[in-house]
Amino acid sequence: MKKILALVAASLLSLSSFAENTFHVGAFFPVTILDIDGESVVAETTGAAFDFTHVADCGFTFKAGAGYGFGLSDIEDAKGDNLTWFDLDFSAGFGGSFIHDEKMTLSLLGDIGLRIQGGGESADGNSVDYIPVMFYFGPEVSFTYRFTPHVGLFANLGVFYAIGSTSVELKTADETVSDDLSTSGFIVQPKLGVAFTL
Repeated sequence: MKKILALVAASLLSLSSFAENTFHVGAFFPVTILDIDGESVVAETTGAAFDFTHVADCGFTFKAGAGYGFGLSDIEDAKGDNLTWFDLDFSAGFGGSFIHDEKMTLSLLGDIGLRIQGGGESADGNSVDYIPVMFYFGPEVSFTYRFTPHVGLFANLGVFYAIGSTSVELKTADETVSDDLSTSGFIVQPKLGVAFTL
């Protein structure tokens, strides 16, 4: 028991001394490929994203972040145009940094997150809305290069598996019909922007 407590105490001490604390602020460009109850839906969005990443002296790394963007899906509206799509993301990641010095950081993380997406249209008193809500997980590689000890650039690439459900609601003048459809798929997500190391 004493050995276990000593190991836990040593781990906590190593986590309390961070080599880096970095804010990443920039753009993300997720491509979402979903199967919604047997129907394929592809959405491409662009938006703003940020995260706060900690790298311990031992290389252990964790982060928390969020992003929000707009784009288009391949669902066609009544006019034959692609449906506008939003993308809201909350994530956390845990892993290690193989390189972490004053100039650069290279990390491999396992991310988990919550994704809320959707789109809809209204015409002639009728409307339809699609809202996929999904949990996702998968690997993300992150590279940060610093021009000074505190300012640099970063680039990330994540590939995630997503699973959840899509709420579909159809409203007409006479009635409202809604359903929840099983949803799964993949998210490929590049990010790039500015890094601020404290």
